[in-house]
Amino acid sequence: MSAVKEPEDDTKLNLTFKEKVRYAFEDPTPHSNTFMRVIGIVGAVAAFVSAIIAFISSIVEFSFMPLYRTPLNYCVIVFFIIFSALMLLIEILPGSVASKGVIEDANFLGNFFGRGWFYFVLGIFYVCSGHIICALVGIYLLIVAVIFVTMGAIRYEEARTAEEKEAKDQVIDV
Repeated sequence: MSAVKEPEDDTKLNLTFKEKVRYAFEDPTPHSNTFMRVIGIVGAVAAFVSAIIAFISSIVEFSFMPLYRTPLNYCVIVFFIIFSALMLLIEILPGSVASKGVIEDANFLGNFFGRGWFYFVLGIFYVCSGHIICALVGIYLLIVAVIFVTMGAIRYEEARTAEEKEAKDQVIDV
């Protein structure tokens, strides 16, 4: 089951550019609000900018790592750039076709619980990267991860309780 639902009919096929832009910024994530969107966008932008700064500083100066570990450093930074760009796509344009495609392939990114764990893993990588700016952004990503996982767990528990109540209401006494 995907978090992003496609229309049953062909109502969205002939959209104007203005409507396409509006739909690209609409957040299909269940129980999303402005606070969650803002902290997610700030985290994604900070992660991307810090990855670019770390990449540039690694090129300009070989940082404090010995020369034989430098290729690994570049691989980690490219990993940061790719996955922070993915975060940017999902957070800034959650209703876009590209974002829906990513969420379709990685269903866990379609809700706060899964997205929180993704931020948690990425935050740990950022903290351990060896760059000061990435470590600071990693701490922020860990805080966002805790908020997302907590909100996702609360929403999951609320939905489970509602389903149980609905199931009890549907039982017919004989």
